[in-house]
Amino acid sequence: MRNWKIFAVFFAGILMAGILAGCQETSAPAKAEQPRPLKIGYVDMDKLLLDYPPYKKFNEMKQKENININQILQRQNISEEDKKYVKQKTLEFMESEKKIIEKFLGYLKESSIQISKERKYDLVILNPSFEPTLEYGGEDITEDVGAKIKEMEKKQTKTETDDTSGGKEEKGEKK
Repeated sequence: MRNWKIFAVFFAGILMAGILAGCQETSAPAKAEQPRPLKIGYVDMDKLLLDYPPYKKFNEMKQKENININQILQRQNISEEDKKYVKQKTLEFMESEKKIIEKFLGYLKESSIQISKERKYDLVILNPSFEPTLEYGGEDITEDVGAKIKEMEKKQTKTETDDTSGGKEEKGEKK
């Protein structure tokens, strides 16, 4: 009989522990909020660079000069003066292209950040077309970033024009 009482008390204790454990609140909310999907935009850098007016102008000038350089290099006897000329032009091209691309990349970065903030993108990928980073998905914001770059270039050109004119105003004209 005594064993029966011990067993009944033990069983009642386990039953109470189970009931109490089931009544406790869990730490997780009943309805867990679903995380919103990432908003991703991408920019075709190559397309924008090829459409960038200073780069276009540079490439046209470079192509014309390359014709002259190729004619020099096709000669059988190239003079030292011609060798220096070719070397100088090559270095000039490299330096000019570097400056233009650095300026372009500054505009690209700044305009991508602006678009990202305006449209609340979580991520903007600068996607070169020769070796794409993004295989699928995302929203193409190339045209919008390109428009911002043109806007920045116009402001920069206007500022440089104003600076070179010395800020002088013509009679009756305001800038």
